[in-house]
Order: sequence, then C-alpha cells, then structure tokens
Amino acid sequence: MTGPGPIEATETRLAGTFDERSAGDKLASVMARTVGAKRVLIVDPLDGESTAHAVRAVGPRGRVVTLVATEAAADTVRSSLDDELASRVDLMVGEPLTTLARIRADDDSLFGVIDLHLRRIARDGPVDAGAQYVEWSLVLGRPGTVIIADGVVGDGAVDTDGPAGDTLRAMLNLVAAHPRLDGTAVQTVGVHGRDGLLLAVVTD
Repeated sequence: MTGPGPIEATETRLAGTFDERSAGDKLASVMARTVGAKRVLIVDPLDGESTAHAVRAVGPRGRVVTLVATEAAADTVRSSLDDELASRVDLMVGEPLTTLARIRADDDSLFGVIDLHLRRIARDGPVDAGAQYVEWSLVLGRPGTVIIADGVVGDGAVDTDGPAGDTLRAMLNLVAAHPRLDGTAVQTVGVHGRDGLLLAVVTD
C-alpha cells in the first residue's frame, strides 16, 4: 500500500500552521530574504511582529531600524523581541517624518527593504506624508531596494476615495511618475478584510 503523495503529505504537515494575522507582518522579511537585504527599515508599525520577522531574515550580521511615533508604540515593539533579536534592532522614537532625517545615508548603511505602515500617518498626518515617506525611501535606499506601503487597496480597488484618499493618491502618483521607481498595487486578504499594498522597487 502506498503512502500519501507529496501534496497530501505537505498539507498534513502544515495543517493549522498558517496564521493570516501574521501574513502581512512577514512581507518585509520575505522580501529581505528574496533580495538578500542586510538592512531593513520599518516605519510606524502597528506592532512589533514585522520587526521580529525582519531581524530574523537579515541574519546575525544584519540590522533592522524601526521608527515609531510614541513610547507606547516602542514598548509594543520591544514586547515582540527577545534579548538576542533586540540587540540587532535600532528603535527610534519620535514622529517618523522627523526621525527619518536622523538616519545615516552612507553607502554602507542603505536599506535593501523599506516597509512603510501608512494607516496612522495617512489618517493624522499631512496630505503629502506618504509621498514624503517615498522620497525618504529614495534617499535611504539604493538600486534594487524594495519599498512596501500598506493600506492602499480596499475592496478590490486602490483606496483613494477613503478617509486617507488624498494622502494615498499623492503617494501613488509620485511612484507612477518617478523615473527611479517601478511599482504596482497588490490586493491581500487578512484580518483587515480585503486590504492591499504598494510594492515598488528603486530602479536607479
């Protein structure tokens, strides 16, 4: 009698292990592994899971820089990190549009993946906040850097008519027109329902 085939065996082994709550949190880490990034920048995350996954992806010689707006948000990130992971994370507290200017932009400190979380800043920040994030990504990135920006798709369409529509529209127009960027919008399904993100790469 033959045993289960490879597909059935894999389904059995992985049954119950996928958690849609963490799927979005792992995107930066998956991209870091894909492009071989040793430095990842995470801006304004809702929790610390994306930072924890990213620092595992960059390896023992890599670094993750995470920017949060408040000490409460910093504590949330710290709660997701054990001592070993925390030793490879630079956590900067303050409004990200301000703290971005404090990050070095030398050749050896540029980022391979930049993960932008837009929900708070698109709601509470200036209309050009998303576009400013992208401009800073060009300063702090290099050719081949992957830029991720969440919260840009809702119910199957680019969400430029929502509460943060003007902010998202300005950012997407910048990406579409910028000669150093190539990007697209991708829909996802998870705890936020039909959500989505901008995925772009620095070309030059």
